[in-house]
Amino acid sequence: MMYLLYLESTILPLVIALELFGDIAILLGFKARLIALLFVGFNIISALLFHQLWIDEAQLMKHK
Repeated sequence: MMYLLYLESTILPLVIALELFGDIAILLGFKARLIALLFVGFNIISALLFHQLWIDEAQLMKHK
């Protein structure tokens, strides 16, 4: 899981830029559909990479 820490620190500036400028772009109506699709893709990728409840049985049992 160490590679996830490296991945997290390398893409952090991209995530911050997407969150900050993406929200502003949607509020202004600039390329709103494209930005919304980027947000959907980001949410799916982050859910699959960082929220792996199906792998760790201890976490799975904690959420039941």
